[in-house]
Amino acid sequence: MDVEVRFAHTEDEREAIYRLRYETYVEEMPLYGSQADHPRRRLADPDDATAHLMYATVGGEVVGISTDDEKKQRE
Repeated sequence: MDVEVRFAHTEDEREAIYRLRYETYVEEMPLYGSQADHPRRRLADPDDATAHLMYATVGGEVVGISTDDEKKQRE
């Protein structure tokens, strides 16, 4: 099992991150339901626009995510 970790550069990569967030936080935990986009099954954060989003894949499937928001770190 090879794990690949990458920065999200494309809109498709970002959407995959938002979908995994939705599955994890909204469906499994359940949290952030009022902030989620239920019809599109995605959970985005307003800070995503300025954050470095990273994701891990196994066999082409997104299995993990991480967000590095430099703006929040400076506050």
